[in-house]
This record gives sequence, structure tokens and C-alpha cells, in this order.
Amino acid sequence: MARTLIYLNEKGIGTREELDEKINEAKSGYNGRQGRIKEIEARQKEISELQRHIGTYSKKKDAYNEWQKLKKYQPTKWEQFRNATHPAEDYYEARRSDIALVQAAKNFFNASGYGKNKKLPTIQDLKKEYATLEGEKKKLYKGYRDAREDMIDLQKARQNVQMFLDEQRQPRQTERNKSYDHSL
Repeated sequence: MARTLIYLNEKGIGTREELDEKINEAKSGYNGRQGRIKEIEARQKEISELQRHIGTYSKKKDAYNEWQKLKKYQPTKWEQFRNATHPAEDYYEARRSDIALVQAAKNFFNASGYGKNKKLPTIQDLKKEYATLEGEKKKLYKGYRDAREDMIDLQKARQNVQMFLDEQRQPRQTERNKSYDHSL
């Protein structure tokens, strides 16, 4: 109890109300940091996914564009007569995985709102944003740990105070009185 009183004095806490107020402040600070960390991690995940799709698109777009050009090709009468396969079909079979990756990237861009009106960011811009978020997250984690420890210490102090005050309110029974108490 003495340690608890010293701790409460150091924190400038003199009443239960002040203790409860400090606990609520510590909880809100802890929860606020925790929420912001989760937001940062979600954004970092989005950035990583966007970087992956941009990289795939930039590496494989030539195969996709060639396939698109070949789809517009009109077979000659001789090719039609021979029932030759369309060059786009042959090309697609040869480059199926590359074309599928580009299509997946394009679908991701469209689902993310990038299209005619919104330009894709560069990989460099995404790396800078990711690094900025990582720095903020590291700072938040340090404060997060401190806020958590502070919150736990304050809650322990409240438990100690409650336990001490509850003991003082209950009259102590002597050994002699206990032997005659039949209600137990």
C-alpha cells in the first residue's frame, strides 16, 4: 500500500475521482494510438499491394498490348479457308500468365479508383509514403508501450486502493469471535 501511495503522490492523484480520470485518460491515449497504428498498417498493406501491381503491370504490359493488337488482326481469306487459328489465340496461349497478371493489375487499379480520372502514383512516391508511415508507426509504438504501462500501473493502483479501503471498512473478527460465528 505504501508503494501505491507513493506512486499516486508522484502522479499528483489525491482522490478516487482523479484516479479514475487518469485511468480514462490513459485508456483513451492507449486506444487512440492502437487505432492509429492499425490505420497505418492497413495503409501500408494497400501501398505494398499497389506497388506489386504497378511493378507487374510495368513489366508485363508489352505482352498485353501486343495481344490487344493481334486481336484486331483480320485473317486473310486464305487463313479463313484453312481454318487457321487466329494469331491472337496463339499469342495468348504462349503468354497466358503474363496477360493474366496484367489483367489482374488492371482490375485492381479499377477497383482502387485509379483510371481515367485518377493517375497511378509512382513507385518512388509510394516508397516515400511507406517510409513516412513506418517512422510514424515506430514513434506511436514507443508511446503505445508507455501508455499501456501507465494504464496498467494506474489500474493496479486502483485495485490496491479498493482492496485497502474494503479491508478498513470490514471489521476484523478476532479468533475468539470467529469460533462463535455460525453464519459462516
